[in-house]
Amino acid sequence: KIKGEGCSSFGDKIDQFRRGDAGIKLGCGIAFDMFYADVNYDWGLANISHSDYNDAHTSAITLNFGVNF
Repeated sequence: KIKGEGCSSFGDKIDQFRRGDAGIKLGCGIAFDMFYADVNYDWGLANISHSDYNDAHTSAITLNFGVNF
């Protein structure tokens, strides 16, 4: 590999991930006057691994804070 050469994490090789995914999102929030906050959790349902022995699923937690004008 040449120094500075990029590589992709996505593809058809055993050490790469599949691109497609679907998921479920659950969250709640609160607002007070012009301020708001919410928290969400995303569960990835699709197995994005090419391996027959290991599963890989995506997940994420998001926190949002803001001011409404």
